[in-house]
Amino acid sequence: MLKAAGVPAGQVPVTGQDATLDGRRAILRGEQRMTACKPIRDEAEAAARPAAAIAKGDASGADDLATGNTRDVVSGRDVKSVLLSADLVTREDVRQVAVSENAIKAADLCAGDVAAACAEVGVLVG
Repeated sequence: MLKAAGVPAGQVPVTGQDATLDGRRAILRGEQRMTACKPIRDEAEAAARPAAAIAKGDASGADDLATGNTRDVVSGRDVKSVLLSADLVTREDVRQVAVSENAIKAADLCAGDVAAACAEVGVLVG
């Protein structure tokens, strides 16, 4: 939207969520400042454990796995939640976080118009 409106990249701080391939490539292009990377394995395990407890009819066991609460903005009540940390991914550390989980291949990240930016930050393809 910003590009379509003629706003130069980097003029408005843009952030992202989930460290997608497109988001990481936007960081390399300078169109996005950062994104949050939450390891998919951690998210899957955090979802599977309470789901398995509930499937076994153990709702209190699922509640015991909660690590905190999140406020439901619609009802205004606290909901037990499994809270996970996230890694901040910026241009400076995209190399370190970009391919560390093998979720995104360096060759995919560095294809096309971001190849030079990948080389600048030390992401090696091959």
